[in-house]
Amino acid sequence: MFLCLYLKLYICYVKYICIYIIMNTIVFGSSFSELFVPLESNKLKIMKFRGAMIKGLLDKNENYHIINETLKNNKYDNGIFMFGDPDCIFYFFKKKYVDNVDDKIIKENIMLNAAKYVEYVSNLKNITNKYICSVFPPNIISGDNFRKSMYIYRTFNEETCNRFLKKNLKYSNRLQIVLDFNDVLEKECKKHNIVFCNITKYLLNSKNKLHKLFRHPLNPLNVHLYNDAILIVYLNKCFKFLIDNYKNVVEDIKIHNYNYIYEKYVEKNKTIKPKKLINVDKIEKIIRKIDLTNNM
Repeated sequence: MFLCLYLKLYICYVKYICIYIIMNTIVFGSSFSELFVPLESNKLKIMKFRGAMIKGLLDKNENYHIINETLKNNKYDNGIFMFGDPDCIFYFFKKKYVDNVDDKIIKENIMLNAAKYVEYVSNLKNITNKYICSVFPPNIISGDNFRKSMYIYRTFNEETCNRFLKKNLKYSNRLQIVLDFNDVLEKECKKHNIVFCNITKYLLNSKNKLHKLFRHPLNPLNVHLYNDAILIVYLNKCFKFLIDNYKNVVEDIKIHNYNYIYEKYVEKNKTIKPKKLINVDKIEKIIRKIDLTNNM
C-alpha cells in the first residue's frame, strides 16, 4: 500500500516537472539587461529585447507575447525587470521634436507609462519574487555628444537633431526625467509589493553626473553604461542572492571585462590601457562611503 502511494506521489511529481520547468531567476529587459551576461547559467536566464520600450509592452507588442509565452509553462523563483531607459529621454525627444507634443503632456505620459509598467509586472504569473530595476543616469554627458549620438546611431535624422534646444540637451534636465520616472517606479512598487532596485545614488558623482567609473569605457556616445561596473554595484546592493561566492564571481567578471576590452582594442590595433578596466576596489569604496553617509 505504501509502495503504491509512493509511486502515485512520484508520478504526480514527474508530471509537475514536465508542466513547469523550474529555473531560479529570469531577467527580462531591454539591451541594458546585457549586464547580467557574466552571471548567465542554468540558474539564471536572460531574455533581452534590443530597443524594447515599456510602451510596446503596454500595447501588447511581440515582446509582450514572448514574455507571456515564456511564463506560461515555466515557473521562476525570481524575476528581474530592466525596462524603461528608452521610455525616458528618447521618448521625450521623439514626442517633442518629431510628434510636436507639448512638454507637460509628454512628461505626464512618461510617468503614466511608468505606473502602468509596474502594474503590468505585478499581474505576471509564475514568478514568486519580482524585482524592478531603476533607469540609469545618462551615460552621454555633454549635450553636443548627445545630439551627435542621436544622429550617428540614426535615432533621429540630422534636421531633427539640429532642432534640439540647449535646455533639453543639458545633462541635469535629461537626468531629471530619469529621476522623476524612478520616483514613480518606487511609489508604485511599494503599492504592488514589488522590490524596487534603485542604485542611482551610487552612480552619481558630487556634480550629480554619472561617475566616470560607470561611464562606457570606450565610447562616450554610447547610451549604455559600463555594464561590468554596474553589475558590481548590483551584486553589493540588490542581487546578492544570485551568487554563492562574491570573490569568485568578481574574478569571473574581471575576466569577462578584460576579454571585452581586449576584443574592442584589438579591433583597433591598440594596446589595452589598465585604466579602462573596471576598478572593483574603487567601486566598493564608493558604495561604503555613500552607505556610511546615509547612516550618519
